[in-house]
Amino acid sequence: MRYLRSGMTLVELLVVIFLVSLLISLLLPAVSYVRNLSLQISSKNKISALFIAAEQHASSHGGKLPSSVYNPDDLVSKAPVQYILLWYMDGGKAYQENPEDPKLNPRSYSHPALVSPADYSLGSTHRSSEPLNKLCSYPVNAQVFGRQANLPKSFADGTSNTILFSEHLANCNNIAFQYTTNEIVAPPGLDPIWRRPTFADGGISGVLTFGDVYPITTRSPSISRPSVPGKTFQVRPSITDCDPTILQTPHSTLICGFADGSIRSLHPKIADDAFWALVTMNGGEPAGTD
Repeated sequence: MRYLRSGMTLVELLVVIFLVSLLISLLLPAVSYVRNLSLQISSKNKISALFIAAEQHASSHGGKLPSSVYNPDDLVSKAPVQYILLWYMDGGKAYQENPEDPKLNPRSYSHPALVSPADYSLGSTHRSSEPLNKLCSYPVNAQVFGRQANLPKSFADGTSNTILFSEHLANCNNIAFQYTTNEIVAPPGLDPIWRRPTFADGGISGVLTFGDVYPITTRSPSISRPSVPGKTFQVRPSITDCDPTILQTPHSTLICGFADGSIRSLHPKIADDAFWALVTMNGGEPAGTD
C-alpha cells in the first residue's frame, strides 16, 4: 500500500528558496527603475508648471519675466522668482491678492510645487541642527532672470537654446536655497545660511550676486566657458560634497526647463562650452547637441 508523502524534502525547500531569491533579485532593479522614472516625471511636471507660470507672468507684464534682482524698495522684488510664480500657479491666486496675509503666505513650510520628490537633502538639518523649511529644489537661471529679460525678445540665441529652470539640492553643503528671500543673509564669521534659489548667479554688472560659477562669453567665434574651469553640474553628490555654486541633480541626468517650454535632460558628460551656451540667452554660440 502506498502512502502519500507530506511536506518537502530539504533539497526541494532549498530549490524553492533559490527560485524566490532569484525572482526578487530580478524584480528589484525593475522596481527601482520604475520608481526613478516616476520621480523624474514628477520633477519634469513641476518644472513645466513653473514655465507655464512664467509665461503667464510675461503675458501680464508686456513680455517681462519676474526679476531675481533684490530691490529693498520694491515689495515684489523682495521675493524670489519662484515665490512670485506661485501667484500664477494653481492655488496661488490668493498670494497675489494678499501676499502679506500670514494665513496665506507660505513662509513656514516648503511648498510642494517647489520641492523635488527626489531631493534627498530635504529631510536633513542645518549646521544649527534646526530643521529647514521654505526650501526650493528648482532654481532659476540668474543670467536670464537677473537681466530683466523679455520673453521672447531677449532670447537672441533662441528660446529652445536657453535654460530657464533646472534642479539642485535645496540644502547644499550648509547653504539653504529658500524661496522667500532675495537677500544674502550671512551672520558674522559664517557662510550664508540661506540664499535665493538661483544658479549662475554671478558676473552680472551692477547686481549683488552670489559668486556662482557663470558663463564667460568670448567672440569670434562666440563660445561660453565657465568662470571656474571644468564646472558644469553635479550628479547625486552627498550633501557635504555639494557645491552650492553650481547645479546638482538627484537623478542620473540633469532635468532642465527651456524658454520654449520644452523639458530636456542633460547628460553628465556634456561639454563645458555646450552646457554654458545653454545658460546664456544672447551669447551667439552655435547650437550644439545635448
